Amino acid sequence: MRKRSWGTLHEIAHGYQAGFDNQGMFTGEVSNNLFGVQHEYEKYGKSADQTSWLFDYGKKNEVEQNLYNKLVKGDETYESIDLREKLILMTMLKQKAGNEAFTKMYQGYRELANQPGFVKTNYPLPNLLNAYYSEHSKLDFAPVLIRWGLTLTDTQATLNRAKGYPAVASLADVVPEEKLAQARALIDPSLLINSNFEMVKNSEIASLGLKGELNIQLETKNISELIGAKIQIKDGHTIVQEKLITDTTTTFTNLPNGVYSVAFSGGKMVKYIPEIDYVYVKEAKNEVTVPVKELVISQVANQKIVFTGLGDVAFGEFTVDLNSETAVLSLTAKDPHSYFSGKTYASVKISDAAGNVRYDRKIEGANIQTGEDSIQLLIGDQVEIYHAETKNRLVSSDEIISSGQTTNKWTVTEWGLQNQQLGNSPEDVLIKKVDQLATALLQNDWLKDISMTQLNEKKQLYVAIQSLSEAKKNQLMEKYAALFTLPKVEDGSEFQYTFKGLGDWIFSTIDVSIQNKQATITTKAGKPHVYFNEGYGIIHIQSNNGMTKYEKNYTGSQVYSNQTEQVALLIGDYITVTHKEYKDRLAIENKEQGTSLETAETVTYQLTDEGLKRVATDSIPKSQLEEGSEFQFTFKGLGDKIFSVVTISIKGKYILIDTKAGKPHAYFNENYGTIQVQDDNGRTKCERSFVGTQQYSENMAGIDLLVGDSITITHKEYKDRLILENLDKGEQIVSAETVTYQVTADGLVQVSN
Repeated sequence: MRKRSWGTLHEIAHGYQAGFDNQGMFTGEVSNNLFGVQHEYEKYGKSADQTSWLFDYGKKNEVEQNLYNKLVKGDETYESIDLREKLILMTMLKQKAGNEAFTKMYQGYRELANQPGFVKTNYPLPNLLNAYYSEHSKLDFAPVLIRWGLTLTDTQATLNRAKGYPAVASLADVVPEEKLAQARALIDPSLLINSNFEMVKNSEIASLGLKGELNIQLETKNISELIGAKIQIKDGHTIVQEKLITDTTTTFTNLPNGVYSVAFSGGKMVKYIPEIDYVYVKEAKNEVTVPVKELVISQVANQKIVFTGLGDVAFGEFTVDLNSETAVLSLTAKDPHSYFSGKTYASVKISDAAGNVRYDRKIEGANIQTGEDSIQLLIGDQVEIYHAETKNRLVSSDEIISSGQTTNKWTVTEWGLQNQQLGNSPEDVLIKKVDQLATALLQNDWLKDISMTQLNEKKQLYVAIQSLSEAKKNQLMEKYAALFTLPKVEDGSEFQYTFKGLGDWIFSTIDVSIQNKQATITTKAGKPHVYFNEGYGIIHIQSNNGMTKYEKNYTGSQVYSNQTEQVALLIGDYITVTHKEYKDRLAIENKEQGTSLETAETVTYQLTDEGLKRVATDSIPKSQLEEGSEFQFTFKGLGDKIFSVVTISIKGKYILIDTKAGKPHAYFNENYGTIQVQDDNGRTKCERSFVGTQQYSENMAGIDLLVGDSITITHKEYKDRLILENLDKGEQIVSAETVTYQVTADGLVQVSN
């Protein structure tokens, strides 16, 4: 080309368009222009802003503001904005993924199109963009496409999250309008083509220091059944924040601006599907409503019928969602077939079982109103679809269309649509889709081992199989059992022990939070059980070395006052409870899963990273507690000369290290003795090493001492030259070359030697 001509570039690039254009999104006069944009910016650099059609030949600010008003301030979508605005979005998407990803999509589609039985409507462009762009760049493009109002129908978004790909978003969706200039100054230099809609991942805007609050409002009829489950806010694999569901609203504070995946976990989620997978933090306060629907009929039973017109270009879809009892007619092109202008080219009619018409829409060949209609659809309803060119231009991957009829009629069943002319078996169609989904999951190393509570595809598969006739259900459950492993009832982070007494009134509860490492014991005012003049219930919490951290004995006939007590917990602690009437009046609940743990008259559970693990009560180590408040450790060296004395006062909450002047032992050119004090998190508060041949000056050091601190000492000649004394009792306690004692309120507990 000897001179710059956008029109020439536009027409040449039509020759490079592929069959995926207009499948699931309109790109007929858009995707070709991506080649023109690439040519102009690679040749002329950023100056192309002034000379390219992309920003209307220098009117960039005006173009950008119009797009911002439509997509951000308004409620428009990709389909409703104009061609130039569509091109800006597609350009930003392609730039983030990279030109090679764009090339790979063309190559991959060519391979697909050459496969026997290829049907292009089965490969909508949003799915292809998400798959090729995400896999090549290792970024998650799903939230961008969803944000634009496009529909993703395959498992790629799930796969992106499973692989931990960081989500990306348009800059305008994660930065407040008044901060866009600052954000652009940060991001623009690294990109060839700049826009308020350039794509970023969270880490790329982190240096702006923007943070906000996110309120997630759960929209559900059954909030009580979800309480105890968890919501995780994730950036790739990283869990940024995690909260328990306690009500319909869950608040996350101080979240860095960005786009996040939102994940739900816990056994209670097995039969519930959250309908939003991504959330945005942009302003100081951000609100999002997440519909959570109970899964009654599987999405696997959903069906789609695609309307294509002139040139086999898709102009609409009719989708059936049995779980939401809804059908949606979506019309995306205003001129389905110009040869049928002024004539009915297609129509959709829905009637109830009695023949009463609920919906009737006629679609002419030209100048139609695009948009979506949502219609109630119930089992037993009748669906009638007319298409003037049914044979080649009314399409369904489920093979439920009689191509020889211009009018097809279906009855809605619990398994899907049954064509009245074909007499097809909806159950067989569903089984075929069950096999396809199950096989795909088993063959996917990223998805097959994800818990059923966290993977919607497994939930959908399970419910689909459960809906089948008994023999087929049992056969498929056995065949795909590996996909349906549920978490153990002991796995979780929130548990509650409930003690009931006379008349089943609750006299005590223990709320155990492994996440917060805390037990809350609540005692109710009253007598547990007047018929028991003895121990009726006991709570005993011990450390991993058997030391008692808390103990409460409830006598049945004794009056107790209202009281709430809290005990700090650590992984490895033991909780032992006793209840004289445990069979009916002791419950231990996993609050996340809504399941019950085993009980006994006396039962012990140990805290683990995964939850609670039942252990034998007699397996708890016997505590090696040295009761007392004053202790002294004496270090002797050559000739039994004392070179250091450590005085420990639990009552006074201090430790004194008295170092004597001289050399500990002239025969040891290495550490001869050491003293180390650590807090309950393992942080060193004080450490002193004595090299045998080193000369020391007289010194006295004092350190604050708290319950939970540990004191570790070593001595190369401990048998004769290390004396550990309990001053209160006037007795020596156990020593070793290396020995550790933990400070308790009652004395010292030996924890290792």
